[in-house]
Amino acid sequence: MSVVHRHFYQTSEWIALGCVGTAIMLEYIFPLPKMPQWYLPNAGIGLVLGAVAILCWCQILFQRSGQSTKPRRPTTKLITWGPYRYSRNPIYVALVTLIFGVGLMGGWLWVDGSAIVTAFFVRELLILPEEEYLEKVFNGEYIEYKKKVRRWI
Repeated sequence: MSVVHRHFYQTSEWIALGCVGTAIMLEYIFPLPKMPQWYLPNAGIGLVLGAVAILCWCQILFQRSGQSTKPRRPTTKLITWGPYRYSRNPIYVALVTLIFGVGLMGGWLWVDGSAIVTAFFVRELLILPEEEYLEKVFNGEYIEYKKKVRRWI
């Protein structure tokens, strides 16, 4: 089976780095007013901790199933338990949540906006090709899974 992601930028790390990097640059060029700080840092910390917990949980699930989280490696088994019961893409949900949480922690509107842009690029460059690939590899099993579990949350 052919590899889903053929280009170096087709990883969530590069997409997030590009979006957040652009947001930080915009913060210096066109600074927006800071968000009110009386509650946002605590909410941001909670989101970051939750996102990190989900990322660790997913990593453990991949290791236990004998699969790699690297997007250029073929998928040999469909994981449908753990956080994958609630989202077909919990790693990407956690990534976007992590970025949003960091934005809340610092009160940076540009960074929070970059979470939305990251979600868009992740969907277009990663999720849609991955879904096409998984439908080819797992056929009916993946189609049934798609009917039961949402793409994001």
